Amino acid sequence: MIKRFGNSDYYRDWQGKIGILGENHKATIVIENGEICIAEEILDNLSIMLKANDEIITRVIIGKVNPFEAYLQRKLTVKPLANEKIFGLLGQLFPKMSV
Repeated sequence: MIKRFGNSDYYRDWQGKIGILGENHKATIVIENGEICIAEEILDNLSIMLKANDEIITRVIIGKVNPFEAYLQRKLTVKPLANEKIFGLLGQLFPKMSV
């Protein structure tokens, strides 16, 4: 189980691929059977695609910006159409960290 998913009934068994596309940065996070792997390219059959400039992508990944906040500010594009479950999942993977 992925520790960041905690005991959540919905997220703990989630499997899929999350594409991350910046201007220069690109990767796919693959979550399968409780394991996370990273591919240095955008793979096919994505569950979620995040797109933004490199600064926003970096800030989301390191926890400076919450994915939902970046989306609301129109700095982050999320496909498919973002909903509460997608942002819940992204918030678990990329939590905003206090400094």
